[in-house]
Amino acid sequence: MSLYGGRANRDLLSGENLLITVFAFIVIAAVLLAVGYPLWLKRRGASYLHLGERNESGDLTFRKESLYATIKELDFDFKTGKLSAEDYEELRKKYREKAMALLHEMEKSGLSGEIDDRIEEEIRARRRQVAEKSQVEGAEARGDTGGGVYCPGCGEGCPPGHSFCPYCGAELPASD
Repeated sequence: MSLYGGRANRDLLSGENLLITVFAFIVIAAVLLAVGYPLWLKRRGASYLHLGERNESGDLTFRKESLYATIKELDFDFKTGKLSAEDYEELRKKYREKAMALLHEMEKSGLSGEIDDRIEEEIRARRRQVAEKSQVEGAEARGDTGGGVYCPGCGEGCPPGHSFCPYCGAELPASD
C-alpha cells in the first residue's frame, strides 16, 4: 500500500502537476533575475543613475562619484580600525591623485564648467522664487504697500537706505 491510500504516486510532469511545475520554475527564474541583475550590473561597473547616459559627461561624472565614494570608504575603514595608518595614507594618496587627474580632465574638456553653470543657474532661480514668495507673504502679513527693500537672496524685508541685507549679506537692489 502506498502513502496515497492505494493510489499510485503521481508523476511531477503529468497533467495538472506539469502546469504547477512550470509556474514554479518561472517564479524562481523571475526572483533570481530580480535579485541577480543589480548585482551583475554592479560588478560590471554600471549604475542605475547612469544607464541612460552613454556620453563623455556621464562617464566622467560617474568615475568622479566612484572615486569620491572610494575615498569615503577608505576614511570609514580607517576610522573603524580596518586599515593601518600606513595603508590608509598610501591608498588615500593614490585615490586623491586619481580624482585630481580626473577633475583636471573634466576641466580641460569643459564639462565641469557646464555642470557648475547649470547648478548655479538653478540656485539663482530658486533664490529668486523664494525671494518673490517671501516679499509677497511679508507684505501681506505687515499690510505693507511699499517703503522697504526686500533681499533677493533670503527674501527678508530690509530698512531703506541699506546696500546689503543685514540677514544674509546679499547686495540689495537700489531703492526707488
